[in-house]
Amino acid sequence: MESTMQTKRRPYPTDDIRLSALDKARSTATIPKLMAAEMVDHVAMSGSCSEADLRRYGFSDAEIQTFGPTARQEAERMSTREHSLAA
Repeated sequence: MESTMQTKRRPYPTDDIRLSALDKARSTATIPKLMAAEMVDHVAMSGSCSEADLRRYGFSDAEIQTFGPTARQEAERMSTREHSLAA
């Protein structure tokens, strides 16, 4: 009779669920900073960043409404700094 018992594999650190940048921002209250960085990156790639773009990244409508204005201000500061460093 063949044994149907399988050896249980011990979990390895790589088996852990990895948190996304958005999950980390949610757990560390840094959503505006991440949202601002995404705004700057998206504008650099496509010339603009809309609420739909932020939703595609994974931000909820509530997060966009709550943190959007602060993130927009931070994105403007980040862009200004990048331009001044490049000059």
